[in-house]
Amino acid sequence: MTSSADQEVKQNLTSTVGGDVTIPEPVKSRGFLLKQGRLIASVKDSVFEIEKVDFLNRLSWDRASGLFTIRRLQSNDSGDYSVDVNETPVSFKLSVYDAVLEPCVTVTSVSREGCTLLCAVDQLSGGTLSWYQGEELVNQSSTQRSLPLTVDRLGPQSSYRCVSANPAGNLTRSVDAKTSCPVEQLTGDEVEGKHNRLNQIVIPIVSVMVLLSICVIVQSYRSKTYHHRRRLFRNTLCTICCRLPASLIRPLQSALEAHKLQSSGGVALQLRRSLTRPLQHAPQKQPAAGSSHRCPDRHRARLKQTRTKTT
Repeated sequence: MTSSADQEVKQNLTSTVGGDVTIPEPVKSRGFLLKQGRLIASVKDSVFEIEKVDFLNRLSWDRASGLFTIRRLQSNDSGDYSVDVNETPVSFKLSVYDAVLEPCVTVTSVSREGCTLLCAVDQLSGGTLSWYQGEELVNQSSTQRSLPLTVDRLGPQSSYRCVSANPAGNLTRSVDAKTSCPVEQLTGDEVEGKHNRLNQIVIPIVSVMVLLSICVIVQSYRSKTYHHRRRLFRNTLCTICCRLPASLIRPLQSALEAHKLQSSGGVALQLRRSLTRPLQHAPQKQPAAGSSHRCPDRHRARLKQTRTKTT
């Protein structure tokens, strides 16, 4: 057997972890399979035998085609392999990569003109992450697991693709800037600013309305209380004066005149009016309904009788 390190590599083979690979060099009845120059399997008189325990239950040989197949590949299966038939080895280089993960695209910021898209994968082992605008490559990274891209939603080309790839395969996520970056969408700062402006307008208006309502309620209560007290005072004073005999009414009236207590308002005016009405000889008009300052009819009749006897 000849060492595979001394042979020129015929073909590069690629696959993913957990996948399988078939070495495209047949062995019909007699031959050997080597890795890094070490024997791992042999075929002698059409009898297949695995020489290395690392490949037990994973390496097989097809009698009909004469091809070796390695299944359930592991990352440490990568390396140089050779098939030796009749002292004529043929070398292959196998590269085993992690399975390609589908990228995820999110919108990280939005403006009136466009937005920033972020393409990301959970892991990027031996692969690349790329942004394409149509068929044109606009951004690429082989070391970062996330890749941003600022797009113009008003531009002539709105179709973009994020591609996660390695030599074993690739997966693509397509994005349309016009739908992913709507013009109505606002950033967090813009939304917060709108709320602040709304609060600055609404809160003062509501506060003023509440204060006005309180003032109206208090004023209405005070007004009702004042008029109620005034009506009660008039009724009480009128009742007292109407019950007084004529012998007391005239001296009281004279005292009021002497001391000039006939003011235009207040208690003196109310007392003066109440003392004067029972002594008037002229016919009195019937008090209006609901009036509270005139004497009741029974008291007026009593005062009339008393006045007649006195005269």
